[in-house]
Amino acid sequence: MLADRLLSQLNYHTEREIRHLELLKRRFGENQLHYCEVMLKDVYDSKRIDGNIHSDTSYNLQRELFPTSALILSAQFWPPFKEDWKLKLPSIVQNQLNKYVKAFEALKGNRTLCWKPHLGNVSLEIELKDRKLDINVTPVHATIILHFQDKSKNTLIICRIETQIHDETVVLKLSLFCR
Repeated sequence: MLADRLLSQLNYHTEREIRHLELLKRRFGENQLHYCEVMLKDVYDSKRIDGNIHSDTSYNLQRELFPTSALILSAQFWPPFKEDWKLKLPSIVQNQLNKYVKAFEALKGNRTLCWKPHLGNVSLEIELKDRKLDINVTPVHATIILHFQDKSKNTLIICRIETQIHDETVVLKLSLFCR
């Protein structure tokens, strides 16, 4: 439950979760909640690392196409994340993530990042004929909508092939934009 709450946030603020954890530790003891402490520390460390990456002049010289940040998780302390498919990100997104990984590796030496593209949040500005929409969606939704960016028409088969997502999932995710 804590993992879901931390992953659904659009920022690094954890004051509320820390307060709840302190109350739970009083009731159940510290040993039972060690994993939760590590998860909260991961969020704090991610904020610090992200700030260091964005203040690095070599990273900023590579011109960021869109704001990128990461929540860096200690895999053994977080619950396993179910991946039903291997999402193929658009090349523009993958290139930006690769730049972030290189900056992280330069900062942390022998550590690297393993992206979980099915987790996270993406802020999109969608421009329609008569209005603009600012929305926050999952990376899957963003990937599908980016495949429609340069095409006025797209088929389910092409979208499935380009994203490597199952037909049913593509239809389900597209339903968000068909309301």
